[in-house]
Amino acid sequence: MIARARVLTITGCLGLMSLSACEPDKPAFEPSVRSNVQVALPAKPELKVREYKKAHDDGALTVEGLVRQRKSYLGKEVMVRGVVVELVRCPDPTPEEIAAYDAEQLRKREELIKRYGKKKVDEQVPPPKPFQRARTCNPKPQALLADVSKGDRHKLLVAGSMYSPLADLELGATATLTGRFEISSPDGLYVSQMGVMNLEDKPEPPAAQVEGDGEGDGAE
Repeated sequence: MIARARVLTITGCLGLMSLSACEPDKPAFEPSVRSNVQVALPAKPELKVREYKKAHDDGALTVEGLVRQRKSYLGKEVMVRGVVVELVRCPDPTPEEIAAYDAEQLRKREELIKRYGKKKVDEQVPPPKPFQRARTCNPKPQALLADVSKGDRHKLLVAGSMYSPLADLELGATATLTGRFEISSPDGLYVSQMGVMNLEDKPEPPAAQVEGDGEGDGAE
């Protein structure tokens, strides 16, 4: 039986060899038909740096001009002009808050009059100051300036209190601001690698002249 199995195995192997020998040799790959389609390559990209407007005619920097040249202006006072595309301000005081403040000031003055007399209070105690809006709030006042619109790539973060020119900004309006250009705001709350313009508080207006003061001087 073993000898017969060997004979069958050898016969089968010879049959496979004869079949493979009868087949013609096939090439390793079949070359594709050359195409006559014309290929249009895209135009060579323009590698020249895009020109931009650095400053306006009056010397005020554009937002892009300031941001692109920020290393030259860090730590310096700059003037920039742009469109207010985002704005956060403290809310205006309500009439109820103002009325409550006035009532409290009146109550304190009446207590002083009861203790020291009206004449002495009128002579030595200045009248109460009008209600003052909050200097800051949470979130703190801030604005974003762009040259044209909110979609602009270059934007400038502006920080300040409600006693600074930031309080006068209007969303969508063009503003010209002067402030110190830094990486962060003085309190460290706002930080931007593009830079932050920090606005100083406006100087307080001079005290109102006492009514009738100086009348008659030199009228003799």
